[in-house]
Amino acid sequence: MATEQRSGRRALVRELVDAFDRNDLLLFASAMSFQVLTAVVPVLLFVLGLLGLLELTEVWRSDVRPSIAESVSPAAMKVIDDTVTRVLGSKQVFWITAGAALAVWQVSGGVRAAMDVLNRVHGVQEDRPWRARHVRSLWLAAVLIALIIAAAAVVNLTPLLYGDPGPALGVLLLLARWAAAAALLALAVGLLVHRGPDFE
Repeated sequence: MATEQRSGRRALVRELVDAFDRNDLLLFASAMSFQVLTAVVPVLLFVLGLLGLLELTEVWRSDVRPSIAESVSPAAMKVIDDTVTRVLGSKQVFWITAGAALAVWQVSGGVRAAMDVLNRVHGVQEDRPWRARHVRSLWLAAVLIALIIAAAAVVNLTPLLYGDPGPALGVLLLLARWAAAAALLALAVGLLVHRGPDFE
């Protein structure tokens, strides 16, 4: 019985490795990672512009800045501080619009790579025209970015709404925040998996 279980696990591992290689998942993962990485800066500029427009600059000073300062050198922190102060202090509308547009465009490239690999995994032939495929990737990218930012906001900003609730209620609110964030991220993954491939 134990021998059969071990051989079954080995067969499963071999099948997963073969499927990984057959569908070029490493290549597609690299392409998606590159697109998402290049989208980080415009997304951050968009978020900072939004914080400045909503007059939530205290979030940067009290929550975000201290954690970054622990991880970078003083010289790097000065550059980051200057950049963030400039974004928070002026041209918020520019950073929101330009940052959002550039972030959506960059993430849409990763979405198209995900669409390709999901088509392969499901054995689906991509028959959508170029324009329809790009429109789908752009709106999916916009929704994914919005859901990810919403998840981060739920975790980091909702404590500003209720202050110090006490230890017992604080634990419940912490769990509720993380559960809501997980649900938003699961929705993002679900949208990509169900709306990305050419099932229609």
